Amino acid sequence: MKLSLIVILIFLVLGGCTRSDNLRIRALAPMQEQSGADNLVSSEKSSGAITSSGIRTTGRSYSVVFSGLSVGFTEISTDRSIRSKVGNDVILDEFFTTNAKYNELGVMFGDEFTFALGVGGLVSGSGEIKLDYGSSLNAAVNEETIRTTSPSGNSAFFTFGYDLQPFEILAGWRWNNFKASLVSSNSSLEALSNGGSLSYPSKSFSRQTTQVTAGIGISF
Repeated sequence: MKLSLIVILIFLVLGGCTRSDNLRIRALAPMQEQSGADNLVSSEKSSGAITSSGIRTTGRSYSVVFSGLSVGFTEISTDRSIRSKVGNDVILDEFFTTNAKYNELGVMFGDEFTFALGVGGLVSGSGEIKLDYGSSLNAAVNEETIRTTSPSGNSAFFTFGYDLQPFEILAGWRWNNFKASLVSSNSSLEALSNGGSLSYPSKSFSRQTTQVTAGIGISF
């Protein structure tokens, strides 16, 4: 997110918006995730016959809130598998994994019923694609792993809370963006792409996800 948004959030806090002076420690986890098509590699032979075995996401968010200012971080790991087929013949199996950590800053309004929103930036991350090639591709190897470099990204979130003293019930929503480049030089993937059997974004890719979150907090 742009730095100007962070500056605006800080200004709202310092400007005296209604907020609780309680110290709060919060923990949230993703309950459900949605994303667009996650196949980074596509087969010219599959003619759109792509199936997914689903997505598995684990993660955690921790934050400290005081005088309306929220400071914290979020760690997310996501796995997804994609299969490209022609009839009963498997052309390509793709297993995609990302790990990301975002530092986040936000503001919170309210006391018993609260609403917090904020933004963050990626501070560390990695990704890799494990590719299993079908025999029809005539690849030099049956499988290989392509890793990423130069990760970047950002995040945004909002959280609703109900303070039961000393505990809070939390529910929210967040958006995550992860960008990176694939290190594919001298790989079978590069050779198959040059030959026209496969295609992929050789320079970079961007993956956006949205998550429903839930958690608990402690109010002092």
